[in-house]
Amino acid sequence: MGTVERAGDATSEMESGEEEIVGGGELAQHLMQSGLTRGEMLAAITNRIHAETLASLPPNVRRRIRALRSLQKDFVDIEAKFYSEVHALECKYEKLYKPLFEKVSQIVNGHYEPTDEECQNPWRDDSEEEELARAVQNASLTEGEDKKEGNDNKPTEFLLEVYEECQNPWRDDSEEEELARAVQNASLTEGEDKKEGNDNKPTEPPMDPNVKGIPDFWYTIFKNVAMLNEMMQEHDEPIIKCLQDIRVQMHEDPFGFTLEFHFAPNDYFTNTVLTKEYSMKCKPDDDNPLEFEGPEIYSCKGCEINWKKGKNVTVKTIKKKQKHKSRGSVRIVTKSVQADSFFNFFSPPAVPEDPDSDIQNLLTADFEIGHYIRERVVSRAVLIYTGEGLDDDDDDYEEEEDSYSDEDSGTEEVSDAED
Repeated sequence: MGTVERAGDATSEMESGEEEIVGGGELAQHLMQSGLTRGEMLAAITNRIHAETLASLPPNVRRRIRALRSLQKDFVDIEAKFYSEVHALECKYEKLYKPLFEKVSQIVNGHYEPTDEECQNPWRDDSEEEELARAVQNASLTEGEDKKEGNDNKPTEFLLEVYEECQNPWRDDSEEEELARAVQNASLTEGEDKKEGNDNKPTEPPMDPNVKGIPDFWYTIFKNVAMLNEMMQEHDEPIIKCLQDIRVQMHEDPFGFTLEFHFAPNDYFTNTVLTKEYSMKCKPDDDNPLEFEGPEIYSCKGCEINWKKGKNVTVKTIKKKQKHKSRGSVRIVTKSVQADSFFNFFSPPAVPEDPDSDIQNLLTADFEIGHYIRERVVSRAVLIYTGEGLDDDDDDYEEEEDSYSDEDSGTEEVSDAED
């Protein structure tokens, strides 16, 4: 919170009108020496500009602004009470959601087979899905027949003429031709079906009595949610496929919630449940009450994972070369370092009293992930699995480069050693 305090000092200085305004060059030099990040410096400069604007107003106008601030504080106090009551309602309704989440888990994991009545969705028309499935199937069938018969002509004379007019000799358009042919074949066979009155649904695959529940349900959700997919490494995937359920336990006092990740027996760890507990507060800060924007997570606690021997995916071993300072001889030593893994989620960094920007960024990202899983993933699991409930942000999500470097297992480093 050092940034807020520094910026706040500048603001209060300008509002009082009792101290001299520091010049732009002097302010810039002061900020450069303060150790702030670029973003923090920009925020401080912006606050300073706002403070200068306030300082230029007549005293009677500044007095009225102070009255508005007092009223704003009253708004904040009411808002804090509102959010506290909302959280109490969430805790109350969690008890109503619980049997529904339990049935979801039973169906997903094959412990309960839903009845025909439970499988009815009267508000939903599945005809579009059936037509799409039929078109895809017909396209596949006719394409296969064309290949058997050696019918590799370009689609229709008209399309051929257009194709010749649009020739780009430097470009291979075979992919476009194949796509056009598939679309045409799908349209032709669909037209023939309508003429012949053949409006049957596409052939259903046979029932497989060995398939229980919905295989890879949570793994598919991880793949569909960009944030989780980026966290999940290739070596994490076999473990995520053992994930059976994610549940949320709300806490009214103290204010917060716990995420529970339930796993089937696996080859990696002995835990059946991994937990991540988040502590929240819904009280305006005494020093900066007007910055209150609702409940916020201020700390989190993971759990110890009891890894089986040689199965810890959060650690990797690298080899390093050490050169003796006096003799010049070189020896190879091994060192264990942290590896990228989703399961680092259960070992969050400790929250110091005055965290630096790197720790703060890690904590902020961790809090956002926990909040997203609680608010969006758990309550909309089936819609994320089918793709219907994906946010637009997931489509627009871009990967960012990590601010730290990762050493591969084959990396070798040379360091000087005394002994």
